[in-house]
Amino acid sequence: MRRRLRRLRKEGLVEDVVLPQAGKLRAWYLTERGARIAARFPELEGVTSPPLPEDKTEARLRVGHIPAVTRTQTAFVAGARKAGDECQPLDFLPEVYHRYGEGPGGAVIPDGLLHYTTDAGGRALHRAFVEVDRGTMAARSWPPS
Repeated sequence: MRRRLRRLRKEGLVEDVVLPQAGKLRAWYLTERGARIAARFPELEGVTSPPLPEDKTEARLRVGHIPAVTRTQTAFVAGARKAGDECQPLDFLPEVYHRYGEGPGGAVIPDGLLHYTTDAGGRALHRAFVEVDRGTMAARSWPPS
C-alpha cells in the first residue's frame, strides 16, 4: 500500500502529512490534479469533491475534523435504527456545495447534508445541513465586518 501511495505522490496525485502526536503515522489526501482525475470516474459522476487543502498545514488541521464528522454521521444512522426511522450511511453526504443566493457570499459548504426519513404520522423525508463544531476555530459574527 505504501509503495502505491508513494507512486501516486510521485505522479502528483496525492500528498501526505505526518499526523501530530502520532509518530510516523501519515494522512494522505488528493491533490488538485488527483481530484480532477478522480472526478472522471463513473462512480463519482455528479459527486462534488470536498474542498482540497491549500497546503500541508491545512491538511494536518483538517485530519481531526474528518473523524468527528464521521462519528456524527454514524450517530445519526444508529439513532435512526433505534427510533425505527431510515438513515443509511450514504444518506449523509460530506461537504456538498449549495448556492442560496447571488454574489460571492451566496453559497454554503456544510460538513454534511443529511437525508433522514421518518414514518410517524406519514412518511416524511427531512434534509438538513450538519455542521460539526469541535471548538477549534475562533467565533465569528455574521455578517463579517
